[in-house]
Amino acid sequence: MKPYLGLFVAFFVLTLVSCVGITPSSAAENLAECMQSGQYERAAENLATDPDATPEQKEQCKKEFITSLKEKEAKYFAKNGDLKSYTIIDEAVTPDESKAFVRIRYGLGNGSSLDEIIPLVKSGGRWKYICRDSKAN
Repeated sequence: MKPYLGLFVAFFVLTLVSCVGITPSSAAENLAECMQSGQYERAAENLATDPDATPEQKEQCKKEFITSLKEKEAKYFAKNGDLKSYTIIDEAVTPDESKAFVRIRYGLGNGSSLDEIIPLVKSGGRWKYICRDSKAN
């Protein structure tokens, strides 16, 4: 029984780590996966908010972030055959490693693509999305 317990724990840890933004690119990929599967609340779990923000402000930020993802889905993805794939194009990290910008290309069902720059901040050793809507290019 103990060997199985060890395997279960190892699997759980690997699954947990896969949801964390260990690198800026992995955080951006996690966001794309969440958008592709419609798991907006899961994406919002990796949202950085001001440490001085009240619980109400943090909740409002989370709601606005989820709304912006749903609007992006309706405005860009649904009208163009849905999000079918994504590719990390580039990653830039500031010299102090506190901020990063990831350029991602979303492949859409109609054959077109959409590039976006996702700004990130490092918080608690993890790369997190900034509490504001990133702009599509």
